[in-house]
Amino acid sequence: MCISAVSVNEVATAADTWSCLCQQFYKVCDKYVAEVDENPKATLESQLFKKGPVMAAVVNRVSLRLGLSLTFQKVEVMYDACRFYKAWNPSSDSAWCAVFTPSDLQVLEDWQDLEKYYTSGYGHAINYEMACPPLQDVIQYFSDMVDGRGGPKGIFYFTHSRAVITMMSRLGLYRDVAPLTHEHMDPDRHWRTSSHGIFATNLAFVLSSCGQDRWWVSVLMSEKVVSLDGCSSDRGCTWDEFLAAYGRYYRCDFDNICQASVQEEEPLSSAANRPEVVWATDVLRVLRTLAWWAGGLFT
Repeated sequence: MCISAVSVNEVATAADTWSCLCQQFYKVCDKYVAEVDENPKATLESQLFKKGPVMAAVVNRVSLRLGLSLTFQKVEVMYDACRFYKAWNPSSDSAWCAVFTPSDLQVLEDWQDLEKYYTSGYGHAINYEMACPPLQDVIQYFSDMVDGRGGPKGIFYFTHSRAVITMMSRLGLYRDVAPLTHEHMDPDRHWRTSSHGIFATNLAFVLSSCGQDRWWVSVLMSEKVVSLDGCSSDRGCTWDEFLAAYGRYYRCDFDNICQASVQEEEPLSSAANRPEVVWATDVLRVLRTLAWWAGGLFT
């Protein structure tokens, strides 16, 4: 969710086309679709991690624990079931989580973090470069307020986690000094999607008037203030500091940023034909797989 607000008394909706660009820019960015979303090589690091000895050890341990010969795909389904059921009932223990040790779950989390790092994070520059429309929107509406032109008290966008995480990357949040790879997964890393990419994650930009033409910008991730590069305080920025750090994104040449390379061999699929993978679809996929697997697991 992309939010720019000083109050919740009024809610405004932008034009449909601009709202779509702010919410789902990753679906209409041809360069991102070609180089990342539809390119298996873009997630090579997570694939190498999945096929590596650390993940193989997890599969072996779970197999021994259950007395079965399991593949990674079946362990993945169990992991998804563990996460979904725990999300649905946080106060209850999921039976599917019982097959994993804490160290097993950590390895699986590392694999998921690598996947998100290269599809939504700092693994490829286009991931965060394309995320300028929401930030452009924030700067425009905040500028209107600061300059006395007025405007809506609140603007709310509802979207998927990919848009939210790429927006965080555009802001420089949760960036590690060394890139994440299948050989380097720092246990003390900042990039943890289990913290900043969870269900109901939201990103809020708040503009506050401090009187005498003084303005303050705060950014909150899931209702908690985060520090921004270029701010003198870890609680936010003065308006001048915010413009100095992020004002360049007001000129967001989205078409130029997202222009696909002419060397692409395969034509890009049209936006209308791109599959929309939503949370509900993922849940149904997991449950269908579980139902099929449970039917033949102990036969």
